[in-house]
Amino acid sequence: MFDSASTGFEIDGDRRFRPIQIAIKTGIINEKTTFKKANDLGELEKVDIVWIDNFTKARENQGDAIARWNRARVAAIFSNPIAIENNGDGAIVYGGLHGDGTPFTQPRLNDNSYWSHLQLQSYLEQQIDLTPIAVAPGIFISFCDSFDAERFRLQQLRASVNVPVLSAQWSAEDRVILDPLISFFGDRGRLPFLGELSAEASICDRFGNLDLAYEAIARTGDRPRWDNLAYQRRQDLLIYLCCRHSLEKLGQKIYDFPPEIENDLKAFFGTVEKAENFAKGLGDRATSDGVLLNYCEQSRFGKKLPGAFYIHHSAIDRLDPILRVYEAIARVEFGAIDGATLVKFNLDKPKISYLFYPDFDREEHPILRASLQLDCRDRRLSYRDYTKVDNPPILHRKETFVTPDYPNYERFAHLTRQEERWGLLDKGRAIGTIEGWQKCLSDRRVEICNYEVVPLRDLETGAIALPKIERHRAAIARSDLSRPVRLALEAELFEEGTTFFDYGCGYGGDVTRIGDRGYSSAGWDPYYFPDNPISPADIVNLGYVINVIEAIDERRDALRHAWELTRGLLIVAAQVSVYDRQYSLVAYGDGIITKRNTFQKYYEQEELKTYIEQTLEIEAIPVGLGIYFAFRDRDRAESFKASRFRSRTNTPRVRIPSKRFEDYEDLLTPLMKFVSDRGRLPVKGELTQEAAILAEFRNYRRAFEVVVQATDREEWDAIQETRRHDLLIYLAPQLANLPKFSQFSNQTRNDIKGLFGSYRQACAIAHLLTFSLRDIGLIADCCRESDLGLKLPDALCVHSSALHHLDPLLRLYEAVVSRIIGSMDGATLIKFHLKTHKISYLFYPDFDRDPHPALQTSMQIDLRDLRVIYRDYDTEDNPPILHRKDACVTPEYPNYEKFAKLTQQEESWGLLDDFKAIRTRRDWQRHLVEHCAELRGNRLYWRKDADPYRLKLMQSLRRSRFKRKD
Repeated sequence: MFDSASTGFEIDGDRRFRPIQIAIKTGIINEKTTFKKANDLGELEKVDIVWIDNFTKARENQGDAIARWNRARVAAIFSNPIAIENNGDGAIVYGGLHGDGTPFTQPRLNDNSYWSHLQLQSYLEQQIDLTPIAVAPGIFISFCDSFDAERFRLQQLRASVNVPVLSAQWSAEDRVILDPLISFFGDRGRLPFLGELSAEASICDRFGNLDLAYEAIARTGDRPRWDNLAYQRRQDLLIYLCCRHSLEKLGQKIYDFPPEIENDLKAFFGTVEKAENFAKGLGDRATSDGVLLNYCEQSRFGKKLPGAFYIHHSAIDRLDPILRVYEAIARVEFGAIDGATLVKFNLDKPKISYLFYPDFDREEHPILRASLQLDCRDRRLSYRDYTKVDNPPILHRKETFVTPDYPNYERFAHLTRQEERWGLLDKGRAIGTIEGWQKCLSDRRVEICNYEVVPLRDLETGAIALPKIERHRAAIARSDLSRPVRLALEAELFEEGTTFFDYGCGYGGDVTRIGDRGYSSAGWDPYYFPDNPISPADIVNLGYVINVIEAIDERRDALRHAWELTRGLLIVAAQVSVYDRQYSLVAYGDGIITKRNTFQKYYEQEELKTYIEQTLEIEAIPVGLGIYFAFRDRDRAESFKASRFRSRTNTPRVRIPSKRFEDYEDLLTPLMKFVSDRGRLPVKGELTQEAAILAEFRNYRRAFEVVVQATDREEWDAIQETRRHDLLIYLAPQLANLPKFSQFSNQTRNDIKGLFGSYRQACAIAHLLTFSLRDIGLIADCCRESDLGLKLPDALCVHSSALHHLDPLLRLYEAVVSRIIGSMDGATLIKFHLKTHKISYLFYPDFDRDPHPALQTSMQIDLRDLRVIYRDYDTEDNPPILHRKDACVTPEYPNYEKFAKLTQQEESWGLLDDFKAIRTRRDWQRHLVEHCAELRGNRLYWRKDADPYRLKLMQSLRRSRFKRKD
């Protein structure tokens, strides 16, 4: 049994035992392994793992040390410090990491007692019959069994994946039966072949066969994660094969595949030969000229700079297979560069660098400590030490190097957004070193404090005393339902018998008002209702709670506890930052202290979504600014998302008398309602009246022909086109991470088949639509050609009720924002900007009452970075006002006729000729006086106090306009 204590040395944090640390990490040494250093072996003693260390130091003992590798029953570990180039200044000895995470190096001795990594490998190949596998610079492993060697090669290249767990609905007995299958699939990414799984018989007895068992697991769990696991394992195999081919070209011995790897290749590619041909093509492509640059530019992850592409080591597995292959082939002879933080792809030369930032997670702007550069062409390592550099490089925008699910992603992104607002990142290269950055901060008179940009404190007063946080004072007394709960109610998520629990209910207003509506309602608050019981419920509300908790761990625990209480839907709401700069705030934790001594953590909208999803490992659906829904049931979540993009349709009325239709009207009415709702005919099992309809008409198409004879076919065609557009707008924003067809609900799958013919066709059209969004000129043309909306010189404004009537391209344009921000509840108009990728939501609370309502507030979203910019006009005494309200709505809008008549009258009086002259309230009032006009309700009248001469002039001009019009 392996025990670090029994070996007589402490391996943690000691660079001398780096080979053992790596062996433990890779699973070669575990609790069942017997292990010893070669020098400690008895005369005939054998163990599982033999470690032969520093064997080139005493040349007279080299042969004896190497000879002891055959005392290993499983594998031998060979390790030795190596000589590498020191940034063009001779050579140094490289051997492991210091305790602070930087590489250990020392000057090379003049007697050439240290070899390079490749020299060391060549020496080992001469001494033993088996090819040593490089696991890190200066560290090799040789396996006694060639199959073990190939298993290890593959294991070294496999991506790290999380195996989904069974949902709570499975019984304990089924869990025991299925556990071996889940473990196998998690390891191989496929179902077992006959005889590969010892528990196959018991699984087949329970579920029929392995396919049905897996389908049951995937159907009740998270199918996308299972599919992604299989996809990842397929990519791992390709990278493994590419590395084998590369080693073969270098003259290294390649062994046969173990049975399980051969089965992997057959399962994923059909035959081993097909897999190897596929991998060969992939490897050739990865090393072709120009390919690297193209794939780096297209990568969803990583930071792109002129001449280089940077990625965090944790995100390598998330790159395109081409980039993974390129990096894996480059270091195939050297093994993993342990301890490196970032990987740098040189786009001008065939080189890859491994950069060491040991304080990457702790420091806001970590310092580069060292780098190892690998020359792919010359197969040579070189080293550069930055610890003695006076002005070392530092990192900015750390979130760009990692993936959104990285533990600290939201903190990194939050800091970057703040620094952008302060203009700290505008200088580019000038801030790339520690001195340049410190000068920038000094010039702006700010400092970075715990991932917050804070104005410099007054040198005379010194440190700021932080007041005691009084969380309960953040509670808000309301006269109506809070917005998050109201949105859930309006979305009809409260059904008969639904239970509601408000976790952190404050004064308890939502608890009372939901109870008044007939639902079982309860709540708890640590200050106002601490003695109330905390109980699970169908719908749990965590409204504006996490932003008032100053302790990060406590904030996360509150969110997790709320999710544990949730049986169906969790509502999460928090304050989000929509203002530009706030200079008067005091940094506290990762938020601010308000004037009332309450803590407020202001999230960015996307930051809040990421925080919820990383904490709960569930999708957070935005429904409003700072408001998210998290569903327990994935199908219910998908249905909710799809419903948000569905247009309203009405069943066409019977217009043409038809005796045949009248005879069957009661039977055909459900069919009419179905087609009105879905835009297509039903498939088997979708309509409860199916048997009666088919008995009379034999199929739905014949039945629907009877309906069409009595109605207007064009109205049905319009409904079908509307539903096609709805589906495209639902699918298009998901193209980057589109679910498999099998993951949609049966109804959605039937919609896609019925309206597009195939999923592939639907995705192709959605892709074209999405691609069009990049062209602002195309967006502008679409706005100008729109039959609906108020056309301004630089924008198109449409009432929120008319959004579904717009061109699909504009609907998709707005849907991109809705996917991130959620529905902008209460917005009156949606403003599409013609010159930049921006959308504004305008709030006119008196839109229906006031002939020319004043703009109260606006929310502008920049689609390039999804930044929300808020502006409040309510306090201004001369706010912008709205004209031509009829242009903003559809003719079906309740007040359309009234709006249109006023616009026609104002046009005939010449009041709307110059938009700039009537933009604000004062401008409009002055304009009315100049034209001797006044408004009474929604009609214009001549002013009784107007100057008689001017009145006659205005009346004459009006008559002239009528004549010109005629």
